[in-house]
Amino acid sequence: MNYDIERIQTEYNLRKERAGMLIEEVKYIISRAIDRAHIKIHYTADRIKSFDSFLDKIRRKNLQDPFNEINDLIGFRIICLMPIDLAHNIHVPF
Repeated sequence: MNYDIERIQTEYNLRKERAGMLIEEVKYIISRAIDRAHIKIHYTADRIKSFDSFLDKIRRKNLQDPFNEINDLIGFRIICLMPIDLAHNIHVPF
């Protein structure tokens, strides 16, 4: 299938800007919740899917409406220590 790459790139750029704002808001909400719950965090990361990766997924899956079919434009990873690790006082570098 032929895709209008320029149109996809334009829409991606608009959504990427909004996704960046969403990431900041989610990080704030999660950070506050983690602090209130006194959860020990080992590692956090966030990302916006790169345009190349986005385009590759469109092609691999032969998507007709990628902005409604791809649901992982942004992602978060939060790695917490397990209670058993805390109980054994294992040191994990931050």
